[in-house]
Amino acid sequence: MALTAIQTIAFIFILFGLIKILVVIFNKKAWYNNVVKPIYSSQGISTFVFIVLALILFYYILKEFSLTQVFAVMALISVLLVLGFLQHSKELIPVFAKLYNKKITSWRWVYIIFWVILMVLALFEIF
Repeated sequence: MALTAIQTIAFIFILFGLIKILVVIFNKKAWYNNVVKPIYSSQGISTFVFIVLALILFYYILKEFSLTQVFAVMALISVLLVLGFLQHSKELIPVFAKLYNKKITSWRWVYIIFWVILMVLALFEIF
């Protein structure tokens, strides 16, 4: 059975998710040392890789779904992420305080502008 692009994306995401859950259940330190630390330690390379992945995913997702549908799913995912983060609020509040006290960098402006463009495009699609 041949998978569509969306099914392939979902399948890969599910595989990574299940692997992560299993590794974290049995050896949190292994996940931290072999995945989390390398990704966050090499910010430049990781940023490039994740931008490329985001663009590829965005391309295939927009071929299948409308931008409005994508934003609805992002709303669900955002709520689920907040539910997860709320369990660690005591540890995260100091981190958030640091982030909000920093000046907005040029990279953050690019990120903000990207999101504003997507939101405006979605609003045009809705109305």
